[in-house]
Amino acid sequence: MTAPSDRDTPAEAARDPRVSEVLRREVPGLEEGVPLASLTAYGVGGPAEFLVRAGTTGMLIHAVLTARELGLPVTVLGRCTNVLVGDAGVPGLTVLARNEGTTLHGDLLRAEAGVELPGLVADLAEQGLAGLAFAGNIPGSVGGAVVGNAGAYGESVSDCLVDVHLLEEGKEHVVEPDRLDFGYRTSLLKSRPDIVVLSAAFRLHRGRPDELRRRIAEDAALRRSKHPLEYASCGSYFKNPSRETPAARLIEEAGLKGLRVGRAHVSEKHANFLVAEEGATADDITTLAAEVVRRVKESSGYELHEEVRRLGFD
Repeated sequence: MTAPSDRDTPAEAARDPRVSEVLRREVPGLEEGVPLASLTAYGVGGPAEFLVRAGTTGMLIHAVLTARELGLPVTVLGRCTNVLVGDAGVPGLTVLARNEGTTLHGDLLRAEAGVELPGLVADLAEQGLAGLAFAGNIPGSVGGAVVGNAGAYGESVSDCLVDVHLLEEGKEHVVEPDRLDFGYRTSLLKSRPDIVVLSAAFRLHRGRPDELRRRIAEDAALRRSKHPLEYASCGSYFKNPSRETPAARLIEEAGLKGLRVGRAHVSEKHANFLVAEEGATADDITTLAAEVVRRVKESSGYELHEEVRRLGFD
């Protein structure tokens, strides 16, 4: 593989025609200028400069290493349910993890990063396997759930996580959860996008299929009643300062329900949802978010922090 000159910066390399030539040759299925808005839950944002849908773990690794050798920025995404893409788009190579293999040995499940979480949990429930039922209605992929330590109702992915298979500094290795600094809706991986989740193993336990199905259905009904699902969003936009102090309550007490910037507004139904109407831009959402942070700080003293991952803003 021939890389551009060492004098080239990543930005210069991204404009070098040699880069696309090498990528086309080395990465099957490469696409260019793909609009990301249609791929994200928010439905906003510009194009990916280059994009590939990696259907296997081997393809995922190869695409990432190829782009890095060429000096390109690399962004690995799952189902794009908790990301906000800037209006200018994302430079470099965007890799969509679509590796969806699973293996089950007794109560030990290994799932590749691209597996969709709700479908996986529904399948486990049918088999009478509990441990991830709390995640039955959390949209996204296994990889994204591990990175953000997704959770609900006091339970989190890290509670049943056994190990994570990673690509780090060009090498594959398997690490235990205590290596990854899991916390409330976060992990080391959230601040280290250079580390790529390839798969994860979970310890499950036996349960009754009817009870697991009922729990998942009741959770779905509760979410429909509380969440503004008629609008595009990434779910809860801000982290809760604590379990006792939910962000939604702080936003509501600041009188911000219905606050609008352009085609984005704070939901009247759930104050921690910043929703996008048709025609909204990423700038509408980020400007609205900044105003919410400012006014909540002013009214309560709390500083809200985003759960959403921003891409293409720097």
